[in-house]
Amino acid sequence: MNGGLSLRAVLRRTFGAYVERAPSLLAAALMLVLVIALENTLLERSAAAAVGLVNLVLLALFVCFVVLAAAEVYDGETRRTTREMLSSAWSVVGRLLLVSVVAGLVFGLVSSLGSVVLLVMIIGAAFAAGNNLATYVAGALVLSIVLLVPELYLMTVWSVFTPVVVLERPPGLRALGRSRDLVRGNGRRVLALILMLTLPLSLSVLIVEGALHLLGGGPSLGGEMLLATLIAPMPMLAATALYYELRGRCTSLERTGGSSTRP
Repeated sequence: MNGGLSLRAVLRRTFGAYVERAPSLLAAALMLVLVIALENTLLERSAAAAVGLVNLVLLALFVCFVVLAAAEVYDGETRRTTREMLSSAWSVVGRLLLVSVVAGLVFGLVSSLGSVVLLVMIIGAAFAAGNNLATYVAGALVLSIVLLVPELYLMTVWSVFTPVVVLERPPGLRALGRSRDLVRGNGRRVLALILMLTLPLSLSVLIVEGALHLLGGGPSLGGEMLLATLIAPMPMLAATALYYELRGRCTSLERTGGSSTRP
């Protein structure tokens, strides 16, 4: 076991890095939000594919920048200039895009296969039960929960592949295996952390966006852009904090001769 992951320590690292590097993180997030908004507004729909590709590259560059900024806080390194940070981030964008696309394809494939299996099993159960509505609904609910397990598993074991790519820079797709090794033994806590951050944050965003839509027009758009700017750094700060906590525990175990087992 990787030594009792502390969710409190991960959250403390996350918000500590956010506060310490807020000026540079929020400036980068604001630039990303503005560029994407301008592209979507000014460019024609015929260029949607090109715009999507550009946005993907910009997002990857921003992600790398956030991970590097957080790493400087966690490692206590001397601060680099914005140009140096962007140069370092740009050097790993291609590798991050490769791993992210492969991980996304695998996740999408698992989700699609699960949906097909779910549909077939629900139809079969409905016919077997003589089109009983209660059985149909219950079966759909149970199967949906069961088929969600593979998606949650991938989400958990690959939760820190981005910091691995940016900070360790392993060749090919080895970052996915490295992420799995780091998470091993702490899967339940990692999943709990993901849910703790994702669910309340998503709910808060929905509530705020609903309130902003009531304002309409310019105030609504400005509020949504501000909200996106404030939230954008959080996922990668949390992933990087989690990476450091997991890596630290793995290192401690290696030094003490401990062994790692699956949960």
